[in-house]
Amino acid sequence: MKANDILSFWQTRNLPLAPHEGFCFGSPEVELAGVLVCWMPTAPAIRAARDLGCNLILAHEHFGFPPKYSGARLDQNLSDRINLPRIRELAERDITVLWAADSLDEVILDGFAQALGLPDPQVCRYSLQRIYHVPALPARQMAVQVMERMAVASLRVCGNLERMVRRVALLPGNSASAHNPEGLRSALAMAPDLLIAGDTDEYPMRAAIDADVPMILVGHARSLAPGLSRFATALRGAFPTLCVECYENPRPWATV
Repeated sequence: MKANDILSFWQTRNLPLAPHEGFCFGSPEVELAGVLVCWMPTAPAIRAARDLGCNLILAHEHFGFPPKYSGARLDQNLSDRINLPRIRELAERDITVLWAADSLDEVILDGFAQALGLPDPQVCRYSLQRIYHVPALPARQMAVQVMERMAVASLRVCGNLERMVRRVALLPGNSASAHNPEGLRSALAMAPDLLIAGDTDEYPMRAAIDADVPMILVGHARSLAPGLSRFATALRGAFPTLCVECYENPRPWATV
């Protein structure tokens, strides 16, 4: 089985790859030894693929920095202290990278909601615009539940945590960040009482505070991990003879 053959998974499940997705490093013709599913091919993730005998990394995020959504071109940033070690690791281990982002959005949202224990959603204007109705409770209590469900020792929160919550909107990954303002705006248009997001910065935090909607942040990679794990499980089912591993990029920060 070659790396290219993995694309049949998207085809049979009607998950068309977006124009910017696809193979972004290595050979699509390589004979597959194993697949590592992860959020981003950071140096530790690449080493994990090597140690697990995987020669294809299926990543939700591109390995280059600055990120491609910023408009940066990888070919202009090949010799720096971030990209060069990653590229060397990939090349030395003959690892191919398949980038799949937008095509997995629904899988990731479903996984995030399931991990949080949320009920079936009310779908608003399109499949990714959803409101989850929960029994009324203060946002602070919801934050405690989120921390327990997501198995994290701490969370970032903003806004009025005493507000009663009944309508929850989810913004996994960086869909609540300043570079993606429509993510927050479309979520607020659904009139939620609470936002549960992956990652964001101060601009959207202040916007949410001014809109009087508290926000809970679990971390970018952590919010995607349940969905990526579900995807890896589905991939194993589709290719039962193929070794498929799932690697969760750990939180890059600690609290002091």
